[in-house]
Amino acid sequence: MSDLVIEFERSGGFAGQTLSTRVRSSDLPAGQAAELERLVTEARLRTPATHEPMGKPDRFHYRLRISGSTGADCDIGLAEESLSPAEARIVECLTGIAQQNREAGGTTRS
Repeated sequence: MSDLVIEFERSGGFAGQTLSTRVRSSDLPAGQAAELERLVTEARLRTPATHEPMGKPDRFHYRLRISGSTGADCDIGLAEESLSPAEARIVECLTGIAQQNREAGGTTRS
């Protein structure tokens, strides 16, 4: 089975800071990798996005580039105010990973 690879970027919000990271499922603990793959499959993300960010003030906007084992290869933009429950869980998971990477001095911009 090939790796699930996700490039994640969160921009906007009140402070206007960007948080980003690149996640490979093979670099995650087995349980976390399985959960992330399950969430991506459940969300059924597709390109092009049906709900691109609309630029609402003080809201987060997300960009996900997904490739790998789930077969859900896509490059999608999501707006905080229109996330489905499955998309919200993916964003929550990836935001946590990006914040951990930033604290550890990893591949995250702020």
